[in-house]
Amino acid sequence: MAGDIPRTGGEPVTTTRIWETWHEAINRAAWEAGVPAELLIATAATESRGREDQFLREEPGYQNDEATPQLVSLGPCHVLLSTARWVMGDSTINRAWLAEPENNFRAAAALIAKQSKETGLDPPKVAAAYNAGSLRADDSPDNRWKMHCYPVHTGRHIDRFVSWYNDAAWVLKFSPLHATVTMLPLFA
Repeated sequence: MAGDIPRTGGEPVTTTRIWETWHEAINRAAWEAGVPAELLIATAATESRGREDQFLREEPGYQNDEATPQLVSLGPCHVLLSTARWVMGDSTINRAWLAEPENNFRAAAALIAKQSKETGLDPPKVAAAYNAGSLRADDSPDNRWKMHCYPVHTGRHIDRFVSWYNDAAWVLKFSPLHATVTMLPLFA
């Protein structure tokens, strides 16, 4: 195993499935945005486990896609419809476009890239900013990361993301499928 590096436990089934299923879309999005593939794999694993039955989340208060696009997230990376429109610079993006995994990974990568000035692509910071919209402090005693994420006053989202990220790095290290943009050389 990976020693004391936090992983999900057992074989990295989820991250392997995500990578093998969508490696072309992940590579394309990673290359376009300059975002490491590990971050996209971890985002999909954290947000939906890469399961199509989990590709839609409507938050409390959701009315419809036009009235409340900030309350509906779609696809493997659960990108908010309003966020996709913003980061892609296209107000015509709709549910069907964002539900397509290739487009979803592109929008997620664009968001991670846009937030990179704040996060430096550091995985825990990426997780917090992606989940909460930006980096903000949370000094709650139950949040070891001290960064705001949901559920509030916990670091659970970041904990999950970091474990999935480490699984993704493990998968990419041994996969015969080459990642176009990766952090692996940093850890070799």
